[in-house]
Amino acid sequence: MRILGTLILLSLLCTTGIAQNDIVPFPSGIPSPLEEEGRSNFRQGNEQLDSIYSYTYNSSSGSWEISRKVIFTYLQSNAGLWVSYKWDSASLSWKFLARNISYYDPLTRESKDTLQSWNTTGRVWENSSANYFKLDRFDQLSDKELSNWQNGTWKGVTRSFTNILIPNREQELVDQRWDDNLNQWEPFSKTNLEYRIPGNFNSRTWFNWDGTAGNWNSYRRTLWNYDAATNTQIQSTVEQNFDASTQIWDSTAISLYAYNSLGQLTEIKTENNNGWHRGWQNYSRNAFGYDGNGNEDSLLWQKWNDTLSRWDNQSKEITEWDQTFDKELDFKSFTWENGWIKRRRSTFQLTPTGNWAEITYFDKEPSRNEWLPQIRYVYYYSKVTSVKASMSQLSCALPNPIQKGYAYTCDALEANTSYTLQVQDISGRVLQKTPFKGSDSFQLTGNFSEGIYLLSIFDGQGWVYQNKVKIE
Repeated sequence: MRILGTLILLSLLCTTGIAQNDIVPFPSGIPSPLEEEGRSNFRQGNEQLDSIYSYTYNSSSGSWEISRKVIFTYLQSNAGLWVSYKWDSASLSWKFLARNISYYDPLTRESKDTLQSWNTTGRVWENSSANYFKLDRFDQLSDKELSNWQNGTWKGVTRSFTNILIPNREQELVDQRWDDNLNQWEPFSKTNLEYRIPGNFNSRTWFNWDGTAGNWNSYRRTLWNYDAATNTQIQSTVEQNFDASTQIWDSTAISLYAYNSLGQLTEIKTENNNGWHRGWQNYSRNAFGYDGNGNEDSLLWQKWNDTLSRWDNQSKEITEWDQTFDKELDFKSFTWENGWIKRRRSTFQLTPTGNWAEITYFDKEPSRNEWLPQIRYVYYYSKVTSVKASMSQLSCALPNPIQKGYAYTCDALEANTSYTLQVQDISGRVLQKTPFKGSDSFQLTGNFSEGIYLLSIFDGQGWVYQNKVKIE
């Protein structure tokens, strides 16, 4: 589920609230409220997600049967837990399946998710896998690492990291995997990204690692071409493969983009290079449609029939959108087999504040061209009546530029709360990190040269003030 991937979940301290027992009474079909402590983390509008229940469809009885549930526990903005359960119809009770413990450090922008499974024999939680993430100064993923728990210790599996080659112009993403024989990380793939000045892609190149020669070998790349007027609207992309024998990039495919008068993408037509004697030939095209709010509500994919010199339908997608919240209400996909055949469908119900209330997934009924329900997710929320003011809502009346050695105060800070002042240069390097009380003054004491810096103030849960400042 997409919603699970967006959560910043909570810390090891949350585990004290989970009974160490694999039998959990079924709460009469309705999830009981979680404790009020720390319900301030995952919320949309004034609703905060407490649990998700899943049901599978029994086609024989024509009814929905309870299957799984996930319970979310919240303590603070950077630590927490979710626990999943499986419904046992024999004992009419819930049994533990897995839990995910997560912690995020807003100062270092690092987080770690630890997945554990329930050992029904020993009746204990056991480590399974862990994911480590680090965000760069732009809150984009820069490093990640996957580890598995083996023989009482964490063992690396894969990791990747981003290197900035030229600020705002070029970067590389390197993937590595753990080599048991060498007992070290070994590279296996790399991607180089080159950007234009406005931030759009210029090229993307893929490399494989040659362990014998100890170097990277490029094998594929994509080139982007933009309109001459704004240099922001994609006009075409070119796919190329590298010929190691000739040391030449060979173009294999080109995609041409078309737009309507509103600037909306209406068509992508792809042509393949079939050799010097045939040249570029039609291959496929995608046609896009939009509703009155500008949401994409249709997508048609066709392939070129060279024998009949025509475009043949392959598949299509139709999406209905909620016009208030711009969220999907109904998604349908079809394949072409001498007519449109139903393939997949998802329906969505929303709460009055625009959160998911229910999502149902359908498959194609084998004998008839009808939708067959498969699984349903039901979301339960609690109301959030008070929210601690976040830093983005407060303002510190600091001058800009600011002077080294001068004492500054921020009246928006709470007097008895502990804070940390952090200053970074434009590369993200931390040059100063100083703790202070909200009632006290702070000053820049680092070895700063004149220039632009990122000044941040953190409390125990995250940053409360952040601004680019000039230091003189």
